[in-house]
Amino acid sequence: MRRRLSALVATLIVTGPLIAMTAGPASAAPPPINLAGFQRTISGSTATTDVFLSVPAIGACPSLATFQATLSGAVIDAPTGRTAGGVVIICANGVATYLADTQVNGHSTLQAESISAGDLVRVQTRVAPTSSTVTVNDFSKGWSLSASGAGATPTAAGVGTISGNCVNGRCSAVPAFSGSVFGGSIDGRSLSGATRTNLMAANGTPEATASPAFFGFVFTVTYRSSCTPDITNRC
Repeated sequence: MRRRLSALVATLIVTGPLIAMTAGPASAAPPPINLAGFQRTISGSTATTDVFLSVPAIGACPSLATFQATLSGAVIDAPTGRTAGGVVIICANGVATYLADTQVNGHSTLQAESISAGDLVRVQTRVAPTSSTVTVNDFSKGWSLSASGAGATPTAAGVGTISGNCVNGRCSAVPAFSGSVFGGSIDGRSLSGATRTNLMAANGTPEATASPAFFGFVFTVTYRSSCTPDITNRC
């Protein structure tokens, strides 16, 4: 699985999407996770995600005092908090930044590892009754981070471009980006039965959209817009 997904991601980085698309079912109700990618509602006691991604290139950052951020990676939601990981892309006061993120049960650790646009990164998350774990591995730079904590009851899991800094449905604006490619699975299964969703601002405007899944595993995410934040830097 690892070799197949990493090879597909590398192929799409160079050539772009090819064939064998899987759209995934449409989401009739608001999805549990605000992300551009694929997600599933979890009914069992354990959930896992495994995703390879190409780190997107950050576009022009606004020069005014503002904060924009999103996570490229994987997430599992639980009543006790989110377990997630990947690469956070940030625009803050005109400056673009990449940070590695490991989050367990809602407690996030951001680290300034060496990260560049186009890096091949793998993110694995697992939430079970006995423990919660996340691992982020940058194959291009050779570093790996992991974190673990108490177990939880998973409710939803997803992979893709994930909203961040959210309070009452309002999140940080999405920075402009390009070159976002993912190859992943949820609970060890392809994305064929997962729900494809877009990352939305609170007013219903899409900020990032996901393509159908190619070969059942690989998809791209496209930047669409950045919402206008309020005084809390959310929108």
